[in-house]
Amino acid sequence: MKRIDKKILFIFLLAIFLRLLIFFPLIYKHPERAFYTIDAYTYEFPAITLIEKGKYMNDCPKKIPDWFPQQCIPSTQPEIYRPPVYPLYIAGHYLVFGYRPEIVIFTQNIMDAMKVILIYHISRVIGLGNPYIGAILYAISPSAIIFSQALMTETMQGFILLIFLVLLFGKVSYVRSAFLGMIAGILSLTHPMWYFFALISPILVLIYTRSIRSF
Repeated sequence: MKRIDKKILFIFLLAIFLRLLIFFPLIYKHPERAFYTIDAYTYEFPAITLIEKGKYMNDCPKKIPDWFPQQCIPSTQPEIYRPPVYPLYIAGHYLVFGYRPEIVIFTQNIMDAMKVILIYHISRVIGLGNPYIGAILYAISPSAIIFSQALMTETMQGFILLIFLVLLFGKVSYVRSAFLGMIAGILSLTHPMWYFFALISPILVLIYTRSIRSF
């Protein structure tokens, strides 16, 4: 049985503490603050419509506050602007806990804190000096802490990408390659900027494993 690395455990707990230190006074008591941009609503609304009507579209199921600079335009067409992974993440929370965006942000903070473990693992595998440095820098990163308080995809994008890298830098096998393909597909359905990642990722795998030399 492997011993728990107390240093990375401490960094992980520090990351959680710093994020929840912001979360509880800023978001938990005022969940509307998670919607600081119209983009947050464009992720939540398809999730609500999916729960209430069984359709993946944005028909503006709730009113955006009047003071907000932008308003929602209802649509009867399937949602194509926002890929489904993050809205499904929101919908899963709403089905279990009710329409409570603060719970989504809470688990998102835990997800963001878990990145320090992935960063540490990647640093160890590829030999980037002291593997704790990257982990602790991310744990205390103000931008990471702030972005994890918003109903946006940035936290999830980074988390999925790090899982992809952990698998990529591991021992090559058919099973691992299959998981790499699955993770790449999930990432490509998280945000429009990753749409083509599932097509590019096989090339990255070939380059890293040096298999490309056999072609």
